[in-house]
Amino acid sequence: MTRPSAVFRLANIPFEVSRALELRFSRLGLEHAVVMTPTFTPPEVTRMRTYELMATPLIYSGQRARARVVADSRNARDVTVSLSALVYRLADGVRALESEAVALPPGEETVLDWRLPDTDGQPIQSIGIAVRSPGGVQDGAIVLDWLRWDGPPNTRLRRPKEPSDFWRRAWVNAVDTFSTSFPHAFRISQDRGEGMIIHGSRQWRDYRVETAFTVHLAEHAGIGVRVQGLRRFYAVFLVRSNVLRLVRARDSERTILAQTPFEWSFERPYHFILETVGRTIEVAVDGVRLAARDDSDGAIANGGVALIIEGGAASSDEILVAPPHSSLPETSEVHARESQTRLERTHGRR
Repeated sequence: MTRPSAVFRLANIPFEVSRALELRFSRLGLEHAVVMTPTFTPPEVTRMRTYELMATPLIYSGQRARARVVADSRNARDVTVSLSALVYRLADGVRALESEAVALPPGEETVLDWRLPDTDGQPIQSIGIAVRSPGGVQDGAIVLDWLRWDGPPNTRLRRPKEPSDFWRRAWVNAVDTFSTSFPHAFRISQDRGEGMIIHGSRQWRDYRVETAFTVHLAEHAGIGVRVQGLRRFYAVFLVRSNVLRLVRARDSERTILAQTPFEWSFERPYHFILETVGRTIEVAVDGVRLAARDDSDGAIANGGVALIIEGGAASSDEILVAPPHSSLPETSEVHARESQTRLERTHGRR
């Protein structure tokens, strides 16, 4: 994507011991030129008929984006470079976010480093490099050696303040109904069998999930982590009758890793905290804790999050996905922000 005042020509060129992407520009000035790569569904997907494209983004708030950029030694003067991202916004438009710009003299290089900011629950549609020539118009080139993003997200999945639809499209929908007409951002229902909505990627390994989760009716319902599909995940469930259960699902096999008696009821929010670090999964639901270490060959190393329901309905308004703590806190961040709900169970049941 380029501004009319500048033109980019892209080429895969030999570079050092390998190859890299050359970004050759013409008439570059104060108006920046940007080259992007998509990280999520493009806006025009709304024009698809018959089928709905299901996808989750590749990159998230809180992750660290980095890129190595080298200026051509034949450039006439300095350029400035920065990382840039397009984020969905009001009415499914996009807006640009940009990291701090770095001056790059001819022949010099830099590694851009950007912690992606909060996007109010909106998905990031693309990421790339923005280039300017603040000292005057010039022709020249830079080389993008690599662009990557790493680490767990630090994001609150929620309905954005600006009315839009792509925040919901960022979930893979495998339930009978993923409603948009209730006050809660996430209201799912499943007539028969187990269904779920899934968000995230295989890049997610060690992370923490927090949410206030209400079951309206279900045989079991709960939160999944390291979700790789409908039949491969870890999850903690509220199970009829009065059981809290930590399970591993792997294809046709479902293994109970830990469970404890737990009195629970419909129409009441329960505060879930799940944390995965290495082969250990820790859970706290209203202060009642479960933990397991999965050293089996079937252990699941990475994956996204899910809201899961069997035969009923459940809802949540916000889901925090963040780096793990060294140990589970006594009170979740989500709970602390919802003072109307009490922590009635602490330490008592195992």
